[in-house]
Amino acid sequence: MRSVSTINSFRTEEVSVPEQFDYWRDFLCDTFIEMEPSNDGDGSFRAAVDTGEFGALTVATISAQPHKVRRTKSNISNSDTESTLFHYQISGKSVFRQGDAEETILPGDIACMDTAHPFELDLIDDFRCITVKAPRNLFVSLLGSEPLFRKARIRRNSVYGAILGEYFKFSRRQIGTDEDEVEAMLSQQFCETLALAQKSDPVPICRHLDDETPPLLGAVLSHLRNNLTDGELTPPKIADHFGISVRYLHRLFEPVGLTLGQWLLRQRLKRCFNDLTDPQFDQTPISSIAYRYGFNDLSYFGRSFKARYNVTPREARGRGVSNT
Repeated sequence: MRSVSTINSFRTEEVSVPEQFDYWRDFLCDTFIEMEPSNDGDGSFRAAVDTGEFGALTVATISAQPHKVRRTKSNISNSDTESTLFHYQISGKSVFRQGDAEETILPGDIACMDTAHPFELDLIDDFRCITVKAPRNLFVSLLGSEPLFRKARIRRNSVYGAILGEYFKFSRRQIGTDEDEVEAMLSQQFCETLALAQKSDPVPICRHLDDETPPLLGAVLSHLRNNLTDGELTPPKIADHFGISVRYLHRLFEPVGLTLGQWLLRQRLKRCFNDLTDPQFDQTPISSIAYRYGFNDLSYFGRSFKARYNVTPREARGRGVSNT
């Protein structure tokens, strides 16, 4: 059965300036849960939201000015507590507080909010995020703990953080495009991955990168590793996938010690080396292996391989030299 979910758009510019923040407050409470947004302005407030249903989830892409959002004990006693909220930061910086936890949320991080308990989200900068509302009882069944979330933040440079970042963007793009049964299955997988991230230790996807890692680098590296066979994996295409500029994409690689192009070349050569020295690919032509990993110029592939491993591709296949 085809899903009938559509994307609904909301813009504060649709109302007069003095009414804009009140309009925003009503939208948040109607779409998510009873909360108390506040800001230091005079009523004017710039915000834009696109929201829709994805299986059992409500997914909203939000761009707005700095403000605070609080959920108090009074809100909890007077409203629904059957939901959880997950805030995926795309740009800007925020601080999330719940219970004894206080976490700085940077681009690529995920704040995990249990609506059955008070929390505060301080959105410090102009920001863009994806917020997902999910059934609380699903996470009770998956995690069975109190407090529900032992991690207030899922780090962007952890394995699950990188995977979940892709899930957030995917769910936003897929609203209303799949069959109901497919959306239900995918949204269930999304929630199960969130639960796994709560249970797991935060193993970094790049062990030399920490909280000062440039935004989204972990997710970018994960995306690139999964798409090394794409011969059209160009900087503009990568930047467009993550909603960033090409210039910013190149800046992300500064702490890696390699440029984007150097990193991609090294990873592709490594994949080619592994296939060339794997007996199951003995009958696969060297050219096919090169083409598989995005090398359209065999002369360039041969020169690059020799420079990296000090042997030709044919010699590597014949001698089984070690991969360094």
